[in-house]
Amino acid sequence: MSAIDPTNPRHRFAGLENLPVKITVRVGGTTCTVGRLASLAEGDVIELDRAVTEPFELEADGVVLGRVKPVAGASGVAVKLVSAVENDDESGG
Repeated sequence: MSAIDPTNPRHRFAGLENLPVKITVRVGGTTCTVGRLASLAEGDVIELDRAVTEPFELEADGVVLGRVKPVAGASGVAVKLVSAVENDDESGG
């Protein structure tokens, strides 16, 4: 058996493979007033802070892991990883 190399992404989480982690796909965000929020009705459009063609962010516990695009999955909406974050630079700390 080979030693665990912490610099190898596949070895970084050795021993934790079966630990459940909640992931989130962040589509985008915006800021609006409470009045605007209270007046929202079905069919209203809320513009977000990213282009329609821009990939979404894949996060685990608020840490960005990569970028994804929506695809059709076997039982509904799914996402396809288009790029992974290589280091902790994008995690904000």
